[in-house]
Amino acid sequence: MLAAAAVLVVRCGRAIASPAFGFLVAAIISYLVLGTLFFDPMLSEFEPEKYILTYGGSILIIWGLGGYVAKIVARGSAADYMCFLRNIFLLSAASVPASPILYAYYVNLPPSAAYRLGGFFGNPNEAAMAAAVALALTLAVPFRRFASQVAAAALATAAVILTFSKTGMSCAIIIWVWFIGLKLKRSLVLFIPIITAILLWIVMDLESVLQAIVNNPLLELDGSQQARILALADIFKGRIDDQTSTGRTLMWSIVLERSWSSFPVGTGIGSAHHIVGGVLEGDVWLGVHNMFLMLLGEAGPLPLFLFLVCLWRLTYPVYRYRVMLVGPILLGVQLADMMASHTYLGARYQNIVLALLFGMIASVALKSTMPRIAGAIHGYQYQSQALRPRAMHTRS
Repeated sequence: MLAAAAVLVVRCGRAIASPAFGFLVAAIISYLVLGTLFFDPMLSEFEPEKYILTYGGSILIIWGLGGYVAKIVARGSAADYMCFLRNIFLLSAASVPASPILYAYYVNLPPSAAYRLGGFFGNPNEAAMAAAVALALTLAVPFRRFASQVAAAALATAAVILTFSKTGMSCAIIIWVWFIGLKLKRSLVLFIPIITAILLWIVMDLESVLQAIVNNPLLELDGSQQARILALADIFKGRIDDQTSTGRTLMWSIVLERSWSSFPVGTGIGSAHHIVGGVLEGDVWLGVHNMFLMLLGEAGPLPLFLFLVCLWRLTYPVYRYRVMLVGPILLGVQLADMMASHTYLGARYQNIVLALLFGMIASVALKSTMPRIAGAIHGYQYQSQALRPRAMHTRS
């Protein structure tokens, strides 16, 4: 991956030039510098080199792959690449139902292996977000055969559900609502009253619907699985507490308290990835599970501010220009993962999705420059022909 990313940076790196990508690089570099300067070995389980390698690699991958995407989108030849991405993410989604087979060969089983499936990732939350990306890509870049499309969408949806990830299941619901809304866009005015009534009923009475699902004896769900499904009703009602967030609000409060005590520099790199003195699960200190609080807690407000500006500069062109149909919903999935994971920027599959988004917005500027470049080349050829000797010009 290092060699491939380096080659792409050399060949396509200039194409990704955009304010959004510049702010992303500035946010990561400022986070690494400030977090390393104020590193506290008593508050971190790993040395700074681990995080420098992880997030430095993220810059390289997003830079090279984003430039490649920008070029192929600007040339109008991105269909094959989008199909390739869709198939790869579908393969990762297919690994979730195959977890019982895969777990027989794993050296270290994840703690949740007894009641949640994680596929290739082991971590069910990461498997859920990868399956959500697979669902979005499948609906936006459909298969030619209807049967294949139905099977792929069902596979991705089932993979999200089997992880029992509340963030993943919430994203899957939003993706399906987005897709159905696009299909009904032309006749949406006629269906607005019906859709509004259905949405209100789902939000207000979602708990009873979910209760009927979890009580189905055919599913044979245990207490933990039932609690995770039932928590979706409270999440869509806006209730965020220790119960619906699986104790994450407690870790949020710990990191916030420590960040304010060390303001404005943070408590050092790694201190929010594993909160020493917080919640111990097995032999591992749990992390903050929030990208924004991780930046604030470990390196202070500067990298957080730069990252928020990056998101703003990324969100606006994605929704305004709509370079690809999949852009807005993929960005929504990324924002959800940022709110629920502190390792978002270090996850390689999310690096690929983020590179896709940066490449999309960079291709808008690239498209506008390509005609000017072509015109300049044409003008140069015309001038060269006019400056030739008359006899040669006549023969030509």
